[in-house]
Amino acid sequence: MPPKGREAGMMDYQETREQTAEILRLAIERMARHPAPYHPLTYAVWYEYLAGINPRLRQAVDALCARGEPLDGQAIQELYESHVARLAEHREVREVLHRLVQEVRQAMQEVGSETERYRRALERAGRDLDGALEEEARSGTLDLAALRGLVEGLLRETSSMGRSMRTLAARLQEREREVALLREQLEAARHQSETDPLTGLANRRAFDAALAEAVARREAGEMAALSLVALDIDHFKRVNDTYGHLFGDRVIAALAQVLKRRTRGQDLAARIGGEEMAVLLPETPLEQAAAVAEDIRAAFERARVRRVDTGEVVERLTVSLGVAEYLPGEGAQRWLDRADRALYASKQGGRNRVSVYRLSPAAASA
Repeated sequence: MPPKGREAGMMDYQETREQTAEILRLAIERMARHPAPYHPLTYAVWYEYLAGINPRLRQAVDALCARGEPLDGQAIQELYESHVARLAEHREVREVLHRLVQEVRQAMQEVGSETERYRRALERAGRDLDGALEEEARSGTLDLAALRGLVEGLLRETSSMGRSMRTLAARLQEREREVALLREQLEAARHQSETDPLTGLANRRAFDAALAEAVARREAGEMAALSLVALDIDHFKRVNDTYGHLFGDRVIAALAQVLKRRTRGQDLAARIGGEEMAVLLPETPLEQAAAVAEDIRAAFERARVRRVDTGEVVERLTVSLGVAEYLPGEGAQRWLDRADRALYASKQGGRNRVSVYRLSPAAASA
């Protein structure tokens, strides 16, 4: 029987036809107020919001609207991944694990019953053997036929018990394989939920989690230095207006490839919104981070992106970058603000450059 609810791709919706018609009307109104495309993900977000079946989603949407932030395609994607798709994954996981636990419990109960039957058979065999020995002591003769039957019975019971244990072992091995497969699927789903689909970089949620962890480790003295590079593509609106949004996506993907090639294994490159990206650099002091940023800038300036429609190779694509090193005690938000200010300085200074925000520890804690 196919799984129900979200596991079957139908979510967990219980609304009537009349209710869904009203939700559709309200969803269209909401979608018209925001710049996100009219695609199924957008409708799924607004459906769950308006149906009142996803409290966490409602809180997240209300928080964005309260701050006056428009729900564009990127915001809808993040809301869907965080509060709709991940909920489906969690429900599926609970369902699979519940089934596995029930099957293992049933197998153990069956073997427990078999073990009890085997114990009783051994007790009977023991009593029969005692009786045979007592008879042999009285009569001086040993009933070989009775002993043969006793031994044969024990062999049958032992063989049956062995089959039961082998069956249990086989069933447990199969469940172990299912758990391993589930673990792989969960890891793949987790990676997908934390990855930007266009670039393959970490998305904003993954970046925020890594940022918080890195700051905590730096505050605890577990790393000697921690730096951040904030960057975005220069004149990106002009690129979109001139060549189209599909080409703009290719430019974003090209910058992502530069980041992947110019960062180390412990670094984290992320797309945090539109053409905006960031690189988290553990164990990297300010001057070294500035050198990484300059390497990224120069490499992207050399990049050539080809248009799919005409085959034209577009040059003179540039990126501006801002660099800041974390200062213990300042907090993540102040650190992010300093990196953004450095990026803004690069924009104001003519673009296609790296700016470094330097601040003394005394000023940071003031």
